Amino acid sequence: MTAPPKDPVAAGASFTVDVTMDPGTKPGVALVKPVHVTMAGGQVQSMQIKAKVKGSPVATAESVTLFRLPSPADEAHRTAVERTQDEIIREIDARVAADKRSELFRMQLHRESGMLFVHGSAADIDAVRTAVKALPADAGVRDSRGEPGA
Repeated sequence: MTAPPKDPVAAGASFTVDVTMDPGTKPGVALVKPVHVTMAGGQVQSMQIKAKVKGSPVATAESVTLFRLPSPADEAHRTAVERTQDEIIREIDARVAADKRSELFRMQLHRESGMLFVHGSAADIDAVRTAVKALPADAGVRDSRGEPGA
């Protein structure tokens, strides 16, 4: 199991955290697990991981993966960097087939840190990773695995 980092995460770095949910044995149970990330300056970015127990004790779980996009170093570069962030997200979105996305799929950007939270099924996350790998090398996107575009 991967624990969250105890020390601050350096700019441009990323991390992965495992979240465990016990679906129990009762069909139809909805599970919700909150995850909170404290950003620079003390801001907290929160998300929920949701799962639902289907007819057997197997849950369809939502995964969350983080990607680091370029982030503004200062006010002078903010507009240009935000435009780049938007272009990257549009490119990822265009490469992830709409008809193949699960109902859990969504992307949420924290502009200040450049962290892109991607929520969805394992197949959704794999599709986004494939889309990120197809981006130009100079796009500056890093997967939570710590690899450029991987």
